[in-house]
Amino acid sequence: MDDAERERLRSLYDGAVRYVDTRVHEVATFLQQRGVWDQTLVVVTGDHGESLGERGLLGHRFTLADALLRVPLVLRCPRNVPQGFALEEVAQTSDILPTVLELLEISPEPGAVQGRALLRAGSATPSPGVAMAERFRSNLEGLRKRFPNVDGRALDVRTKAIRSSREKFVWHSDEANEFYDLVSDPGETQNLIATEPVRAEALRRKLFDWFASIPHREPADLPAAAGGQTRLSYSD
Repeated sequence: MDDAERERLRSLYDGAVRYVDTRVHEVATFLQQRGVWDQTLVVVTGDHGESLGERGLLGHRFTLADALLRVPLVLRCPRNVPQGFALEEVAQTSDILPTVLELLEISPEPGAVQGRALLRAGSATPSPGVAMAERFRSNLEGLRKRFPNVDGRALDVRTKAIRSSREKFVWHSDEANEFYDLVSDPGETQNLIATEPVRAEALRRKLFDWFASIPHREPADLPAAAGGQTRLSYSD
């Protein structure tokens, strides 16, 4: 794609976001007209972002880069969420359900819900300081048919990622791992895996300790609707 094609693609994406904004505004207006807007909990988030040319990729497959995983998370509930309150720590989409339950004063059974309530009594809850993500192997059949001369071996891997507010480690099943300093390189353009082995290894241990601590289920055990591209997103 040339620069003009990329700009048209970004404009189309911006238009899609504007469309969603318009629909959210319509819902808010309807609730205001009904007189229940200030008694309504509103949660706006995204299940994934989109690559629009970063690293030569388009769409939302093949990577655990922040372009895909860093999504918005906005909550409005005047009775329980202070106006202008912002979390400084990363959160995960798995934190949304326990947060909603907490705001609605519903207590789930112990161990029934993953994640943590982000707010309690109007204050932020303690954060683990890191967020996790996972991507199973992609189906490359369509890519190979459309681009038969492209070497897709680097994409034919399973990946797991751990991210703090300062750094990020991405494990690849072929061990072509990645480590980024997000303070100096928020665009994840400089892979420091070879020059920062100690920092990378510390995050790697945290990543696999966390995955070892949760119940393990194979994709075949999940309901059909939760299939192959299941991942955890995070927001900050």
